[in-house]
Amino acid sequence: MTHNASQNRLLICCLMYAGAIPFVLFTFFLLEPHLWPFSSYLQVYAIGYFGYYSVVILSFLAGIHWGLALIDSRFPQRTLLLLSNAVALMAWVAMAFPAKQSSLFLLGFIVQLIVDFVLMRRELLPRWYFNLRTQVTVVVILCLLPGFIDTIKSAFF
Repeated sequence: MTHNASQNRLLICCLMYAGAIPFVLFTFFLLEPHLWPFSSYLQVYAIGYFGYYSVVILSFLAGIHWGLALIDSRFPQRTLLLLSNAVALMAWVAMAFPAKQSSLFLLGFIVQLIVDFVLMRRELLPRWYFNLRTQVTVVVILCLLPGFIDTIKSAFF
């Protein structure tokens, strides 16, 4: 690996982990609002910001797949293009359904990870990138789980 490639890998790792920080902070804030100053004021906005950030990240991940479809034909381009658009649009639509947001975002991150797995198996994404994505996606899924559990509770209890 060249020095430049090594620096890029380090930068990608740092940016990907940094991208998970808002998920952790929003989750911590929503689960423990009394620990934050101005908690009643900020909690109203935290749920919305959590959703907006989820849409941005899911759209970003979809854009990576869109870019791969443009430069490499080893994966069915049409499938990759349609799937990446479907996930990005699903994330956007999720904002209209606050009670179902966590479920839809959870689904979106899982679908994106499955697509990355297929791309890695077809050698279109490096294994280290998929491993990193898996680690960060697990963090994001854990952050989305409290909202998903609330959705399940409200639907059945």
